Amino acid sequence: MVDAMNHMGRFGWELEQAYVVTTNGQNVYHWLLSKYIDDGDSISEGFRTKLQYKNEVMDNDCSDMK
Repeated sequence: MVDAMNHMGRFGWELEQAYVVTTNGQNVYHWLLSKYIDDGDSISEGFRTKLQYKNEVMDNDCSDMK
């Protein structure tokens, strides 16, 4: 998780709060991050969303069929 936090920090994300929720004896760690966005900045700079990944996979699959 530290590597992920360092990666996000390079793109302007800041840790606001971290907490643990325990369910059925298993710990789930939550990290809340925030980022200030100026005009022209992108909130997703430095990573791909699930939708962006799926679109890239679909684009690649379609181009392979040609």
